[in-house]
Order: sequence, then C-alpha cells, then structure tokens
Amino acid sequence: MSPIKIAYVSSMLPGGHYSQSLCRALAQQPINLLVYTDRQLANLKIKDCGQVKAVWTKDLRYIFQITWQIIKDQPDIVHVQHEFNMYGGLITAIFFPLLLLILKVLRIRTVITIHAVPDRKLIDDQFLKMFFSKPPIVMRPAFIRVGLDFLYRLIGLFSHQLVVHNRRMKLQLVNQYHLSSAKINVVPPLIEMHRFVPTVKEKFFLFFGYIVGRKGLEILIDAFAHFWRRHLDYRLILAGGTIAGQKQTKQEIVKFIKRKGLTKAISLIGFIEEKDFAQYFLPSQAVLLPAILSVSSSGPLTHAWSFHKCVLASNIGNYSCDIDNGVNGILVDNNAWQGILEKIVYDNRLVEKIEQGARTTAKKRHPQQIGALYYHLYQQLLNET
Repeated sequence: MSPIKIAYVSSMLPGGHYSQSLCRALAQQPINLLVYTDRQLANLKIKDCGQVKAVWTKDLRYIFQITWQIIKDQPDIVHVQHEFNMYGGLITAIFFPLLLLILKVLRIRTVITIHAVPDRKLIDDQFLKMFFSKPPIVMRPAFIRVGLDFLYRLIGLFSHQLVVHNRRMKLQLVNQYHLSSAKINVVPPLIEMHRFVPTVKEKFFLFFGYIVGRKGLEILIDAFAHFWRRHLDYRLILAGGTIAGQKQTKQEIVKFIKRKGLTKAISLIGFIEEKDFAQYFLPSQAVLLPAILSVSSSGPLTHAWSFHKCVLASNIGNYSCDIDNGVNGILVDNNAWQGILEKIVYDNRLVEKIEQGARTTAKKRHPQQIGALYYHLYQQLLNET
C-alpha cells in the first residue's frame, strides 16, 4: 500500500515556525509529504520537512498558483493553514474561501487548520486598533463581525475537516460562528523536544513574541518598574520582531521604557533565531506572556514549554484554556503582574512545580504523538470519502 500523499500549504519561515515543526513530525509518518510554501528562496533550504516547493506569492495569485500545483501533483488530501495575513493582506484574506471552493469543485479532499478565532463579543473599535495603526475608513466593528461570519461559514462549507488547537476555539466556531461541531477536530500544537543541560538561572525575565499592541507590554513594563525598584539587579528582556501595520508599537514601547527610567533594566533585542532560543530561555527566571487580547493558541507558550520553563501568562482568552493554572503555568490577572514577579523570585518550590508541569505537558504533546493524530485524521478522511 502506497503512503498517503499530502499537500501541506503554509508559510514556513522564520525558524521555529509552527509549520516547520509539524512538517518534521508528519515526515516521520507513512506519508508522502509535499509542502507548498511561499516563494522565499530560504524556504528551499528547509530540511526534514518532506518535499518543499516554493509555489505561491503573497498576493491574489496565490489561489491559482496553489490550485495549479495541486492539479499537477494530484495529492490525496490538501491540508491548508489559515492565518489572516499568511497569504498577503486584507484582500487575500477575503478571497481565501475561493481557493477552497475551487478545490471542492475539483473534488479535492481538504483539511483546514484555523489558527485564530476572534471572540465576536470583543470586536469593537479598540479591537481594530490592536491590529491596525490606522484602520481603513470602511473597517468598522460591525463590518468585521459580518465579514468573519461569512469567512468562517464559507471555510466550514467548502472544507471536509477543520482543525483548531483547543476546545475554546472550537466552541467559539460552533456557538458564535455556527459551524458544525462534527467537522471540527481539536489537535493541540506539538511541543518540540530539546536536548539540553540544566542551566544556572540568571536574574532576568524573558518576554518572547511579536511586539504588537495586543500583547499589553505597557502593563508588564509598568509592573516591572515597581518590581525593579526593590530588585535593581534584575532585568527584563523583550525578544521579538514586529509585523506589518504595527511597527510603530515598538517605537511606542521604547518611549515608554524611557519615561519609566528603565533603559538599563529592559532590553529590546529584536527577533531571535531558533538556534539561539536556548541561550535566552534556559537561564531566564521565567517566561512572561502578557496579553490584552488572545485570538489563537500561543506559539511562544509552546516554545517555553519545550524548554520546561515556568510560564506566567495573562488570564485571558486562549491562555486560560491552554494553561492549567498552578500546574504547567501561572495565569495572571493583568492588574497583578507586580505581585507575581515578587512571588516567582522567592517561591522556588512553586517555580519547580510549574517547570515539572511544563515537562509533563511537553511529553504529552511530543511531535511523534501529534504527527500520529494528524495521520489518523487523514486516514479517516480517506475512508469516509
């Protein structure tokens, strides 16, 4: 029996990208894996992820470029990753269902992973400002709600199976966007297994993630300012890049740090390469993941767990679903960051307990196990259609 031929559609960069990790896991299954990614030359250097093909450009042509490659390769199943900005800007996101409609007409079996599900009740003017420095004049909360209704319903209509990363996202798709529960599979993000020697901790906290408005970094910095006055030997490292449309957020954070008099205590080091993750994660006292809005499972959270770190995250949205409070992480109300930083410094038993919980979580979500879950899903889809 020949292996299942899967065409996996996603961006793959930068290093540490979710899809690189998953494709490495899928390549270990009895699968003939084709990866259709964007036309960055660096993608062709990616190894151990099946056969990587630089297929599409980040504009409306992606729909037809992907379709043509599928027609040529004739995969058994096409597994498409859906993120709002993956294939370009707003227009490419609006027309994403057209790709699925074409594949349905061609009788191609599809699995769609939906990475973000905004809580419909939270979509207001403040929500828009977290994603756009200057929202287009036609972009109003009511327009976004209606647009998301159509987007998710069309994705559900034109696909065979859907994947989300936690139960909360599934419930939102069912209850708020009226998708069929039977079609939605919950598969948590895998956690990479790293081999490392335990490292002596240094006196710094690590934030890892994009420098964007919805992270609520001002809240964390303000709390750290109060903490630092009593612990002058501690530092806060902010590691992460910016994204299009929100680059001014980093400038605002720099100004905020200066106003707080923390330029020597807080470092913005920008994006860090995957090969350098260990030198920042391992010696940190804890990994801090503040947020004022959460629409997806956190990639930085899984990276922190992969190094068995004590994680502190805002008690909102998907964090409150993904983290078992007091077991594999600590959920923090956004008005309580100062107190929890103090607690982490003095309560070694609590930190060790959380680190053990992170280790256990990483074992449960080993790449081989998550890869096997997807293989089972693919087999099930082939048997049903």
